[in-house]
Amino acid sequence: MAARSIDAAEGYRKYMEHNAALELDEINEYLRGLGLREVSPRMLLHYRRLHRHGYRSYIPINRLDIALAGEEPWSDELQARYHELRQTVDAQLIWEAQTKAVQVESLGAASATILSTAPPPAGASVVVRLLATQIERTGTVTRTDRESGRFHVTFDPYSSVPVATLDAPVLARFRIDLSGDAENLVVITGILLSLERFLVRAEPTQEALVRVREFSMRSPLELVILGGVALEAAIHMFGRIARHRREWHEGTRAKYEAEQIRLDTEQRQINAQRESDAELRKALEAEMNAQTPQLLESVATQLLPVGDPGSEDRRRLLEAARAAMELPLELEGEVGAPRNPDREEE
Repeated sequence: MAARSIDAAEGYRKYMEHNAALELDEINEYLRGLGLREVSPRMLLHYRRLHRHGYRSYIPINRLDIALAGEEPWSDELQARYHELRQTVDAQLIWEAQTKAVQVESLGAASATILSTAPPPAGASVVVRLLATQIERTGTVTRTDRESGRFHVTFDPYSSVPVATLDAPVLARFRIDLSGDAENLVVITGILLSLERFLVRAEPTQEALVRVREFSMRSPLELVILGGVALEAAIHMFGRIARHRREWHEGTRAKYEAEQIRLDTEQRQINAQRESDAELRKALEAEMNAQTPQLLESVATQLLPVGDPGSEDRRRLLEAARAAMELPLELEGEVGAPRNPDREEE
C-alpha cells in the first residue's frame, strides 16, 4: 500500500534525526516498528531534496515543487515530474566558438529537439541558451537530420547549471579569513553550500540567478558573483542578520560577565556564539504569528516582505533568516558595481 502523509512525515523526522544519513531500509524498518507504512525509493530522493534545501520538517513533493519553481528553472529533478514543453521558443546554439539563432521545438529535462539552418553533427558538444530567460545548458548532439534541419540534444545533468547573464548589473563579494585548521575542502565546501542555501532562500525570483566571477580558495577565502537586484537585496539582508547576531552575542557576553564566567578560550567563545544564535533563532521563530514582528521587519526586503502572521511570505522570510544564520559570523559580504572589461582594455 502507498505511503500516506503521516508515514512520509514520520520517516523524514527520523531521517533528519540522524543527520540525513539513513538509508531506505533503515527508515522503513523504523516505520514498520511503529505500525506505519513503508516509503518508496522516490520518497527517499524527496527527503534528500528537502534536506538539501534546508527544510527541517516534511512537506509533500508537489508543495516543494511549487516552492522551488522560481528557484530551479530547467532543473532535472523538478521538470522530470512534468510533461516536456511542446511550444517553439527562440534560443541560441553555441558550438565551435560560434553563436547561431535556433528554435527549440520541444524541451524536456534531459533532452531537446532543435531546428536550425545548419545543424551540428552527431557527437558535437554544444550549449543551448534560451533567450527569454538566458538559461544555459550544456549537452551533446545525439541525432541530426540535415534535410529537415532538426537535431536532438541530450543534456549533461552534472554540468548544466543555470547562471546569470554576463552583463548582470550587481556584483557581490564575500570574504572570510580562514584559520589554519579550516583551510581544508570540507570547511570551504560547507561555507559555499551554506551560502548557496541562503541565496536560494533570500532571492525567490527568476532574477535570482547568479554567476561566479572570481573565486580564491586560499585564505582569505574570496568569492565574487554577479546577479540582479535580488542579489543586492540578499546582501543587505545578510548584513542585517549579522548585525543582530553580534548584538545578541554582546548580550550573552554581558550575561556571562554578570555570572563571572570568563570567555577566555576559543571554545567558550564558540559556545557563547552558539547560545546567542539559538536565542536569536527562537526569537525570530516566535514572530511567525506575531502581529508586530520587530526582528523580521528589520531584515525584510522588497522581495521578501514580512507578510501577514502565519503567511507564506513570512515563512519564506523566516527561512531566509535561518539560512543566513548558518553562515560563519566572520563572513563579510558587500555589493559593488561590476567592472566593464571593454572599458578596462581601453
